[in-house]
Amino acid sequence: MSRVELFGPAHKALRYAGTRVLVELGKCVGQLGEVARALAATRELFELQAIHQRVEDTIVIPAIEARRPGASVRLADAHADHGEVIASLRTRLMEIEERGASPEAMHALYLEVSRFIADNFLHMYEEETLAGPLLEEIYSQAELATMLARIPTVLSQAERDAFLASMLPALSHAERSHFAPAGSS
Repeated sequence: MSRVELFGPAHKALRYAGTRVLVELGKCVGQLGEVARALAATRELFELQAIHQRVEDTIVIPAIEARRPGASVRLADAHADHGEVIASLRTRLMEIEERGASPEAMHALYLEVSRFIADNFLHMYEEETLAGPLLEEIYSQAELATMLARIPTVLSQAERDAFLASMLPALSHAERSHFAPAGSS
């Protein structure tokens, strides 16, 4: 059995979406079409974050807690913090959409989103270098494969599609074959 990777592919999708958002927000000031595209990409990133967080909160954190009580506190706390930041950023997005995308408002959003993305990139690094090895220590590869197979069961078809749309372009060809329907990679 090959090594089961719970975090890597999803994190590649989030990194892909996050860097795309930074580029879109950074270049859009004063261009209405680009502003609309940047705001849409930012909303999509926040949706992906919410989906991913729900998966980890529903499957990964309880699995860690089941065998190492207290070991996931840092992850859960980071998720709570990210949820608060995303809620605040969503409010900022709505304000920009209602009041208009002034260069100042877009720059402030760019800075706030870049801070969130930087924090999230660090969080994902910690998950991959700390939580991933812990899961491999306390669960067999077969158990991790079962855990991975549960992920689609907590998502709607629209959520799976949204995540795959960001995940597939971020993966290597070999990695895509695990997620894409036959003939679509």
